[in-house]
Amino acid sequence: MISFIFSIFAWKVNKKDPSTYHFIWNIRPNDQVSSIQFYFNKNRGYHVTDGIEKYDPKIQMMKEILIQEKPFGFMKIPKDWVSVMKAVQKVELEKRKFDNMFPHPVISFGWLPKDKTGKEAELNHIFNENGFDSYGDELESLLILSGEEIEFSSR
Repeated sequence: MISFIFSIFAWKVNKKDPSTYHFIWNIRPNDQVSSIQFYFNKNRGYHVTDGIEKYDPKIQMMKEILIQEKPFGFMKIPKDWVSVMKAVQKVELEKRKFDNMFPHPVISFGWLPKDKTGKEAELNHIFNENGFDSYGDELESLLILSGEEIEFSSR
């Protein structure tokens, strides 16, 4: 049995179709979390193949949800994230037609808990290791991010 108290997950209903992805969360009220900022990240990359330089820019997107009255729930991945993920997949498929040496872009999800003042919330009741949990292909455990890991901010 999986306990959602200890982590936040991306539920990939159909792993091949990002439009079916959901975030699932369950935050204990004792942690005083007022909102969760979910992040979509694609790492930047640079490489040279046969003297040709290639640069892939970083992409970072954020969706904040308020959880004061409902510290548990789920939501679909935002539509703009799905569009970007599908576009990245399409570009990577085209690249591989010409050169299998292109590295795969690293796309990841993370989350940042915020308290009622907008500062990072201190979590005392959530277990989070800097490792990977395995729940099958359908669930991906999201790592808790820190403010230092956020490159862009809308605030």
